[in-house]
Amino acid sequence: MDAFSEVLAICRSEHAVTARFDLSEPWGLDSAGVPGAMIRLARRSPYWLEVHGMAPMRIEPGDLVMMRPGMPHRMVSAPGASVTPFSDMVARHVRASRGENPLVFALGGGGQMTEMFSAQIWFSAYCR
Repeated sequence: MDAFSEVLAICRSEHAVTARFDLSEPWGLDSAGVPGAMIRLARRSPYWLEVHGMAPMRIEPGDLVMMRPGMPHRMVSAPGASVTPFSDMVARHVRASRGENPLVFALGGGGQMTEMFSAQIWFSAYCR
């Protein structure tokens, strides 16, 4: 078993929210960070991840990204793309009812499509 799997095996998740994003170029999302750990996987088209203090990172389809709780970041179809605050996108573009899992969102200008799958996980304070 690898080290990451060992850590996850001893920690219990209290709650998880999953979502699918249909993002068509140009698109951009600005997140102030979330309380749980964030795991993202994209298909079809690459995108860029921007974290304050770091160089922008190109994320290829199939790359798995994990963000620590509370980490502000931006995801954009291309560097310099305008961004929508994540909270605004949730309020305006949700396609599923709020209790449904996964939530389904759509955003963008109608160009090349990126499908993003996301899981926000809250771990219990105690890991055995």
